[in-house]
Amino acid sequence: MRARWIMMLLVLTMAFHATDARTLAQINDELILAASADVLFPQAICFAIQLEVTAADVAESELRIEVDGQADRIFDVDPRTAAMVFEEPEARLRTLWIFSAEDAPELNDTITYRWDIRLTDGRTAQVDGAITFEDPRESWVEVQGPAERFLIVMPRRYARSGIDFSALYDLFRANTSAEPAVQWWIYPPALEPGCQRIAQDNGADRLVATTANVDQTIDCDAEALRWVSQGWSVVQVPAEETLDVFVGKLMIDAFYGAGWEGKQVPDWFREALGRLYSSTTQSVLLTEARSAARQGRLLPLEAMAETQETPTWQAQSYGLLAWLIDRIGVLGIFRLANVVAGASDFATAFEQVTGQSLEGLIPAYEQWIFSREAEVAFGVSPFQAPTPAPTATNTPTETRSPTPVSTDSPSATPTAEIVPTRTTAPTATRLPSATPLAPSATPRPPGSLQTPTPVPVPREPSLLDQPNFRMVTLGVLLVLLIVLVALLLRSGRRR
Repeated sequence: MRARWIMMLLVLTMAFHATDARTLAQINDELILAASADVLFPQAICFAIQLEVTAADVAESELRIEVDGQADRIFDVDPRTAAMVFEEPEARLRTLWIFSAEDAPELNDTITYRWDIRLTDGRTAQVDGAITFEDPRESWVEVQGPAERFLIVMPRRYARSGIDFSALYDLFRANTSAEPAVQWWIYPPALEPGCQRIAQDNGADRLVATTANVDQTIDCDAEALRWVSQGWSVVQVPAEETLDVFVGKLMIDAFYGAGWEGKQVPDWFREALGRLYSSTTQSVLLTEARSAARQGRLLPLEAMAETQETPTWQAQSYGLLAWLIDRIGVLGIFRLANVVAGASDFATAFEQVTGQSLEGLIPAYEQWIFSREAEVAFGVSPFQAPTPAPTATNTPTETRSPTPVSTDSPSATPTAEIVPTRTTAPTATRLPSATPLAPSATPRPPGSLQTPTPVPVPREPSLLDQPNFRMVTLGVLLVLLIVLVALLLRSGRRR
């Protein structure tokens, strides 16, 4: 009876394992060797899969694509047309999803996909994947501000620039009481956003979209970048500008653009204010500013109203703002930028804040640029302590300290000097002095004389002090002990 139950249990176990083996055979993901997705920016994505069977063994292949916030897309991929080489033993299927204005994904979207494969013998396989939709020609990094008030995507190498985007945004917010939501996709100078241009033999340019390794290329619609950049501001850093200056200008447009609309704000003020907000000082522009003034190359106020890509215009634009910093301080500059929004135009706001006419700016600047005050103003940064507006005040007389201190040269601005604290080594026993004590007429008390510390006489090292000799000795003793035990056992057996 017991043998019968054991036999039935063995039969059921074998049947269970046989059923499980058939299930694994029907869904066998080992049929899939690899799967990938490559972006042909900005108009297509190439999906590829590699199988361990030939394309003739594939009965059906389905590709399901899901994009953030959009309905799923299902493509029936015909292996006869999708196979790279139909006869190869390990089939490679490839298909393109080419966008239109209606179904294009957006920058930074996550695109998930799934291949479902069914073979002619009934076996099936499935694989999932995901990809971020972005330009594959560059490695990107994302910078997101608190409460998602700003989102910046830029080349990964720019992350080493040291710019604190959150601190910059907070400074603009403190000065304007505004919190605009911004999304910038920043391209480097050498990489043109959108379709790539390829020169043709006839002199015309062909617009193409291609993968990062340029193994596949299609014609690109000139509007494709606009399709995929909904909600983003795609911008490119000019070759002559640093990243911090460029970002400062972007912040100017985001925080002041709406309030300055129609107020005739000159480009020199926009340019210079953006540079002021950058994390570096603009002292390098002082040399060119002074050279232009010395050589009579100063531009009139009318020429400063519109941007010119020349060193003279760049230096003079910031020089005019530096003159304002010397007159009204950095806080006065921020106040002027805010007053413009409520004034009829920039000239009216300028006269209201400075008390001077805008027409007299260039003559005043021409002489001021060679002063010591100009050097100081060019080096001011808003991330330092704010520069107060200069006012005529009586300088208080210095109050004398009760403890007289002799000073060789009095300074108008006392500077705190940090003197490092000298730390005394914790020595319990005073070392004997090399200099003999001076003779004294007063007898010394008992025990006051220095007692020499006895120095131990070193002994000659013996053989036992050597590690190798000790090991050999120990080994010999161990062998002797074993031999002795063996002899005792043998003598015991003989008895």
